[in-house]
Amino acid sequence: MLRMGEKEYVKMFEGRILAKLNQDEIVRKIEGIAKRHRMDKVALCCFEKPGEFCHRRLVAEWLNDKGYKIEEFRF
Repeated sequence: MLRMGEKEYVKMFEGRILAKLNQDEIVRKIEGIAKRHRMDKVALCCFEKPGEFCHRRLVAEWLNDKGYKIEEFRF
């Protein structure tokens, strides 16, 4: 996967991962974890710099498409 081009990776990630998940269910789980730990914000983490291509951005866009507001964290 690390040697794939961006288009090929996106197609694979969307088909093998995101297509099998439900945004509402994922958000409910994240909200449940945040509530148990008394947190009002959650971060999607990755080793890539903000703005660079990564799986975190694909997940954020997938959630944004469903109407959830996911913003890139800026330093």
